[in-house]
Amino acid sequence: MISNKLKSLTDRLRSSHDAKTLIENFASLSLLQVVTLILPLITLPYVLRVMGKSGYGIYVMAITLMGYFVTITDFGFAVLAPRDVALTRDDKDSLNKVYSQVIFTKIALAVLAILLFSILILAVPSFRQDWVSYLCALPILIGSVFITDWFFQGIEQMKFITIIQVTTRVLFTCLVFVVIREPGDFNKYILLQSMTYVLSAVISQFIVRRKHHVRFVRVSMIEFKETMKENLPIFINIFLPNLYNAGGILLLGLFHDHNTVGTYETLHKIAMIGLTLVTILSQVFFPFLSRRKEAFQRSARISIVVGVCSAILALIGTPVVFWYLAIEWAITPFIVYAILCVNIVCLTVIKTYGQNYLITHGYDIKYVRATLISSLIGGGLALILIYPLSAIGAALTLTLSNGLGGAICFKYYRQIAKSQTDNEK
Repeated sequence: MISNKLKSLTDRLRSSHDAKTLIENFASLSLLQVVTLILPLITLPYVLRVMGKSGYGIYVMAITLMGYFVTITDFGFAVLAPRDVALTRDDKDSLNKVYSQVIFTKIALAVLAILLFSILILAVPSFRQDWVSYLCALPILIGSVFITDWFFQGIEQMKFITIIQVTTRVLFTCLVFVVIREPGDFNKYILLQSMTYVLSAVISQFIVRRKHHVRFVRVSMIEFKETMKENLPIFINIFLPNLYNAGGILLLGLFHDHNTVGTYETLHKIAMIGLTLVTILSQVFFPFLSRRKEAFQRSARISIVVGVCSAILALIGTPVVFWYLAIEWAITPFIVYAILCVNIVCLTVIKTYGQNYLITHGYDIKYVRATLISSLIGGGLALILIYPLSAIGAALTLTLSNGLGGAICFKYYRQIAKSQTDNEK
């Protein structure tokens, strides 16, 4: 009797602590996302007016290309490292080992990425023409190696992510109005963006070392290889969507012009604001669901409802978006924006049934398989659609590919859930 009462009390305390942690993390990430939403809305019209869509297009091309190499250095750690930290956070030695393996692997991959980046810039004429712009984006790669958002997500203390991101983004926003003065300042704009990554890295490393007393320990070659092997499926899963996502933007710039790239990415950035709340929920739920898998059903319903409502609101707000960004009302940009709003729902399904179910339940390979299929098809669609349809083709490629990926993830979820129900019977 006493044992049962103690167990009941422990369960209630744990549930209360979990709920408090979820609420605190949700509040922290909500604040961050509000700032993330407001600041670009303040600077984007100014940047477009001063630099023009062509100058903004060069910025987008440089940032997008660097995004490829950041994905290489990340190597799936954004997904798996929070899980590993969540499982070892009460064991200091194991936590030091996880931290060291992540940082060491990212440094090794960064060296490889810089080599590949240099070869690409020299080999492709259109990239070589704007080599200064791409070089200004290189600090993003270096900074991303040492940013530790994955660590704070794993220990479920998202307030540190908020502190770091809000500090750097507010500083970046203020400097934009001081530094960006004429159309040719797009390289300064790229460099400002790059420096926010470096500053974020410095602050996050300081907090991890001083606040949480995590230190770097020796990583053996065997451990390095094991880390690479374990993360490879998730890396493939994250990298392959670049075939139709970032790849679509680069193809748009190669097949058309920087002005088209600037217009498309402006609409894409605004549409993706509608995914903000879903992203917050996904980040908050992920470490929690890694420990409490039985809570998935309720979290999934919340995420899907939020995603659908966000897409509808984003579409209804089209006139306001076009007016604010001084985009001329025409059928082509409207179609592009409408397709990108549908993409919000597609990404919501992927985050819910892919990341927050398949990964947290240990079905990483199925998640990789879904991404592999949708990415290969998406890459083919990009080559077929972007040249003749321009920005509409890029938007269609993105949405159709994510829609397919979401459908496959949901199919796997249904199969697994049915199998578990049958086994219980």
